[in-house]
Amino acid sequence: MRHPLRGRTVLVTGGGGIGRLMALGAARRGARDVIWDLSEAAGAAARDEIRAEGGNAESFSVDVSARVAVAAAAQRAGDVDVVINDAGVVTGQRLMDATEEGIERTFQVNALSLYWVTRAFLGGMIARHRGTVVTVASAAGMVGVARQTDYSASKFAAFGFAESLRAEMRKERTGVTSLVVCPYDIDTGMFEGVRTTCPPLLPILRPGRVPRAHGGRNP
Repeated sequence: MRHPLRGRTVLVTGGGGIGRLMALGAARRGARDVIWDLSEAAGAAARDEIRAEGGNAESFSVDVSARVAVAAAAQRAGDVDVVINDAGVVTGQRLMDATEEGIERTFQVNALSLYWVTRAFLGGMIARHRGTVVTVASAAGMVGVARQTDYSASKFAAFGFAESLRAEMRKERTGVTSLVVCPYDIDTGMFEGVRTTCPPLLPILRPGRVPRAHGGRNP
């Protein structure tokens, strides 16, 4: 079953990357899109592409790791029915080569931002007794990966966040659902040039396939 989006508001973080395809898909199903991206230009490009197709979209430059910035942007966004936590960073470095600043940034964006963004809209969802929080984790959030000690650990955190949120929302009968998505490496700028040791089992995913595979399912 497809999750009804017509007339709903969908917020996508990292909306200038693969989140752009999720936003496009939501707009084509009648949703109003709110796109957040650190890059103002990338977010605006996604917004303009959606508008060119006749969709309804706004974009804002937001650093999702900054609590104050998230709170201010949430006020501008208004009520949101679906939050897609898609913003992420990866360094691809060995543990001994990674910088302290890089490690901290990975956890700020991939893990802590989930709390700031979700908390900004969850109260409204609970009050309306409906809503969905989508957390884009990774296969690296289920199995550790070499050269990704920071990224993999942050995605383990993302997976636990989404699963715990689902249990919490169900126990409290809020009407809010939590969906976690764990794709393998996707051929985007974050993983440019990545290779797989077992293509038949773990193929490098194409950007257009992932939003279609997960976006049409009812959480």
